[in-house]
Amino acid sequence: GKVSIFVRGGTYYLDKTIEIRPEHSKLKIEVYPGETATLSGGRPVGKWKGPLWKDDVVPGANLYVTTEIPNVEFRHVTVDERRAQRARHPNNDFYTIAAWDPASIHSTCPEKKGAKRFGIKDADAWPFQYYDHLPEVLSNFSVHPKSPDKYLEVYVERRTGSAIFRIEKVGEPNENGSGIRYLTPRNPTRNRIFGNTPDGTMACGWQENGLAWRYENSMAFLDQPGEWWLAPDHGPALYYIPRNLDELKPGAVVAAVLETLVRFEGKPDNPVH
Repeated sequence: GKVSIFVRGGTYYLDKTIEIRPEHSKLKIEVYPGETATLSGGRPVGKWKGPLWKDDVVPGANLYVTTEIPNVEFRHVTVDERRAQRARHPNNDFYTIAAWDPASIHSTCPEKKGAKRFGIKDADAWPFQYYDHLPEVLSNFSVHPKSPDKYLEVYVERRTGSAIFRIEKVGEPNENGSGIRYLTPRNPTRNRIFGNTPDGTMACGWQENGLAWRYENSMAFLDQPGEWWLAPDHGPALYYIPRNLDELKPGAVVAAVLETLVRFEGKPDNPVH
């Protein structure tokens, strides 16, 4: 007969993915009657230090930091069960890609040549200079990042999905008098995103001017409550601007570390029931 496991109410933070296989088919897992149980792939963070700067530096934005975080490079943070916004610029808008290099020499999608870099308007390239406006008070903290650009990422939106990558090389401004500066993404992400193959072909849909993009994950973009930034090599450390101090209470801020909570593994001739 079946074996039942009753899970008591509460939040369970998983260390690894739960794998359900055919040999578990006689196992029944259910929540204890009248209670609520939650499986989480995250980890609570804390203790917080700060504020690192007063709200006269960035009006209404007191910055706090913690080094008590998971030792993984996470991309999602929730605060009181609400997804927080990773530091970005622009906050509520996008820039648009101005050019690709090399440019496509074919009009049919499967024959497009693989791009190596994409062009942005010179006016949109300001984060690639050192951020002089970072407050001097941050230098008093051991987790202070000396090179914020190292963690800078670019988020690109397309019709069929999105991509995030870091920058390998920043071109010179106004290249060939075009008013464009070219960015080269790092590999292996570059080839994976652009679909470059040994024969130089490129996946459909990427090499289009006008695709929306924005900057993410730099301390320079921490400019409004509810934003966070991760510095993997300095602590590591998580920076956050709370909407209110209650958000800094133990257990309120959770970093996502697991991509998959439960995985069912079966075969057509040996399924999981």
